[in-house]
Amino acid sequence: MKYSLRKIILVAMFTALICAGAFIRIPLPPVPVTLQTLFVLIAALSLPSSLSLEAVVLYLFLGIIGLPVFTSGGGFAALLGPTGGYLIGLIPAVLIGGLLSKAKNSFPWYLLCAFAGTVGVYVPGLLVLKFTRDLSWTATLSAGLVPFIIGDTLKIIVSALTAAAVRPKVKILLENNGQ
Repeated sequence: MKYSLRKIILVAMFTALICAGAFIRIPLPPVPVTLQTLFVLIAALSLPSSLSLEAVVLYLFLGIIGLPVFTSGGGFAALLGPTGGYLIGLIPAVLIGGLLSKAKNSFPWYLLCAFAGTVGVYVPGLLVLKFTRDLSWTATLSAGLVPFIIGDTLKIIVSALTAAAVRPKVKILLENNGQ
């Protein structure tokens, strides 16, 4: 993909939003409620897939090299802790939600895509939580899924609404002198 200043700005902007989302949180042990996934879903649904993936990979890279952009701070060790799977799950979330969202342009479809992206966060998140904490499946779901259902439902709705409004504008931005 040929890079333009507009593409670089979009990637940087969504990386910054994801970083900021890590600090907008409600601290619940062992996994806090944050707005990271909201911004990941908005990126997935609003940007071309390659740009949304780059924003998430850049976010993870910044955290891995030690910048305190994860809810637990920064460094590679964060990927090995109880929230590491949720961080890793941002990649399938942006891929699944983003690729699916390109099939149709409608709010109901965006809801489904955001839900699928959210599942992409939960699968590795719950697996890593279970095995790092040596929890039963019941305890894993009670700690790592149930408290987040209402918040994630709201994030799915907000991301779909935002994508419906923002995606056409991003398309115009990238088509008009975006090369």
